[in-house]
Amino acid sequence: MKTTVIDSFIESVGKFPEKTALFYKENHHFESLSYAEIYKYAEKLAIFMKDMGVVSNDRIMIISENRPEWVITDIASLILGAILVPIHSVLSATQISSIIEETEPKMIFVSDREIFDKVSEIKNIFPKNTKIIYMESDLESDHPTLLDKSTYLFKTEVYDRKYETKINPIKHDEDRIITIIYTSGTTGRFKGVELTNRNIMSNIEGVLAGVEITENDKFLSILPLSHVFERTVGYYIPLVRGATISYVIDSNQLSEFAQKEKPTIIIAVPRLFEKVYAKVKESAEKSPITKIIFKIAFKIGKDFPRDTIAYKLADKVVFHKIKNAFGGQLRFFVSGAASLAQEIGEFFDALDIPVLEGFGLTETSPILANNTLKNRKYGTVGKALPNVSVKVKNGELLVKGPNVFKSYYKNPEATKEAFTTDGWFKTGDLVTIDKEGFIKFGARQKEIIVLSTGKNVGPAHLEEKMQMSPYISQSFVFGDCEKHVAALIVPEKTKIQGFNKEKQYAVIQKEIDIFLNKDVATYEQIRKFLIIQKPFTVENGLLTPTLKARRKEITEKYKKQIDSFYTC
Repeated sequence: MKTTVIDSFIESVGKFPEKTALFYKENHHFESLSYAEIYKYAEKLAIFMKDMGVVSNDRIMIISENRPEWVITDIASLILGAILVPIHSVLSATQISSIIEETEPKMIFVSDREIFDKVSEIKNIFPKNTKIIYMESDLESDHPTLLDKSTYLFKTEVYDRKYETKINPIKHDEDRIITIIYTSGTTGRFKGVELTNRNIMSNIEGVLAGVEITENDKFLSILPLSHVFERTVGYYIPLVRGATISYVIDSNQLSEFAQKEKPTIIIAVPRLFEKVYAKVKESAEKSPITKIIFKIAFKIGKDFPRDTIAYKLADKVVFHKIKNAFGGQLRFFVSGAASLAQEIGEFFDALDIPVLEGFGLTETSPILANNTLKNRKYGTVGKALPNVSVKVKNGELLVKGPNVFKSYYKNPEATKEAFTTDGWFKTGDLVTIDKEGFIKFGARQKEIIVLSTGKNVGPAHLEEKMQMSPYISQSFVFGDCEKHVAALIVPEKTKIQGFNKEKQYAVIQKEIDIFLNKDVATYEQIRKFLIIQKPFTVENGLLTPTLKARRKEITEKYKKQIDSFYTC
């Protein structure tokens, strides 16, 4: 494997020029691009960008959903030695404005009218030479937000015959910064994480040392490319291995896409697996007979080898229906962003489609530990990658390795704070490491709820357990400095339609008792809760792009209701 991202991709183009790299839906039709086609378009775009004045180390911003143009823009930036700054498309104009002001991008690529209009609102803070590149061709020349000569239509300008000539990529070295990814996590202001070729490529090498990926694999892409987890694991890894990626624009259509595309690998966050588990469990409990059949089948799936008659019978009667909902060809799932409940991991293992849970941060490019097909333990995030060193100090996980970033963009104070005096990166996550080296995720230090009794409560695992109920869509546990914890509950609307308020609360309390209270310590039990109808979403700022709760924002939004739980 080459030591830089662009060289690795060019190597794949040479090996698999005609093979499909990307598969996507456009105008109700499925389209594809080969490895050679992607590179051809990236070359043309690089020439276009160069003509517009882009040089090495210029920042190039992209605000877009997952689509082929995202990949083409990234590769074109790599060809020129520019630094890609991906932005989550759901960020507000104010949030985008602060990042633009800090990075001063030479170009901003936007995918649709909504984002175009949002960026147009903040024109006044643009550097004078910034260009907006619109990816579609549906803007009229008299569109009210058309920014005169600073707007270029992606398809009509870039793919013109004018750009048929070739361009040689600039020479990269391992320490070249190739991207700045802004992250705030669940708390704090946005910080730009500078990642180099060495960071990304060492992370790819570390992951592939334990998880085999080949040109025969097909990935289903659900998570945003603007997040480093999807970028490294769901984009760079498959393309350096010659695999194929299919884009799913609407996660609600995952099953529909999977049945058509028949992927071998799906990368997702725990919420997907929680929903599937809850749906299967609900189906199993429709009658005493189905409940017994499912119970026996999953007992067999957990205890019997795959080549036994018992397992094959369980697979034929129960498992294959679930597996076919994902296309029937899955080798495994990958889960990241938050911890996965052990019970759910064991459920998918029984189906013979393991969930490989990993863990990391933007600052670690992102994977620092993962489970593998040959060595996994549910309830943990796996072992540290072979090229990553970890240790625990005062309960906090500390990390060293070539995948660890060196600095935050224009933020030396935050950079200094992120490391110990002897150079270990402070993850802020509380963990334990067992004798075999498996890391068990606890909570983020800033998320720990400290009760007035002195007990410490990690809210995430309580929320996970409640969300395994088919009646509970989302939950948020709170109670810092109080005598007991409580929760905000977003119910599954289809389950409680027609119930009056009293019935809703009775049903949810019963579900909390079943899925949570019977299994946790007394001080962790949820006895009081408030049902809220509006879900936490990325769009309303209450979830991160990888669907983790923004605890500070939720607490502030529902401060009045939360305070009411603890009035004397």
